[in-house]
Amino acid sequence: MYSILKVVFYFIPNSWIYLFSDFLSFILYHIIKYRRKVVFQNLQNSFPKKSIQELNRISRKFYSNLTDTILETLLIPSLTKEQLNKKVIQKNIELPLEYLRNGHSILVLTGHQCNWEWLLLSSSMLSEYSVDAIYRPLKNKNSDLFFLKMRSKFGANLIPMKDTLRSIIKRKDITRGIAMVADQTPPGGEIQYWTKFLNQDTPFFVGADKIARNTSFPVFYLSMKRIKRGFYETKYELLAEPPFPEEKFSLVEKYAKALEKTIIESPSDWLWSHKRWKNVWLKS
Repeated sequence: MYSILKVVFYFIPNSWIYLFSDFLSFILYHIIKYRRKVVFQNLQNSFPKKSIQELNRISRKFYSNLTDTILETLLIPSLTKEQLNKKVIQKNIELPLEYLRNGHSILVLTGHQCNWEWLLLSSSMLSEYSVDAIYRPLKNKNSDLFFLKMRSKFGANLIPMKDTLRSIIKRKDITRGIAMVADQTPPGGEIQYWTKFLNQDTPFFVGADKIARNTSFPVFYLSMKRIKRGFYETKYELLAEPPFPEEKFSLVEKYAKALEKTIIESPSDWLWSHKRWKNVWLKS
């Protein structure tokens, strides 16, 4: 599959890819109506002051951005470093590099905003320092192997979530960045922290907070902004560095606020089709 995509997309002009994306988003939105109720409900709860017309506009734009992301991800096997460097501009890479050059490993948190697959690829090829990306393995082994190959194309070291602690201990002497897409929904039995996020009680994974406190790694938030179709810009923000605040899970709170700000600035670029608030009944 990987080799087939590499050959096929090598010969397809980018303009054709985005024309097909327009067609695909039309099918998902108007014909299949893929999770349209979920998307609209999530948007309505997150932005209660927006009109129905504005919510519909954001929803429609979300599907366009979603199909762009899907097809851009399929481009990865044929994508070169030179091409990706033009498509993803990392604005202030010197901020985290300053810590790495001083021998400090760092923890980098991001979200499902814009093209998170390209974000990992771009981050893993910009310096000589290793990027350890924490991920949730897919249930289908063939799909999991396919995504592992794509995500590690430019050198990222993929670590299953359950092996995070073991990997940190094993690689403790390696100066590196540990990357986490940290806006996923914790299983009901693993929820330890709730916060107000996009006007709703929302549970977050707390692993990043625990990792930072146990390792004393500085914590960064990495945002991604769509400049135009197929082109992005990223920016690092230092959330906290040792000594950390004593408040329990305060680092998760800082991350949630930073992510919320990014989403509010460009709501159609976040992944609204996931059931982010499915466990909200556990809060009551």
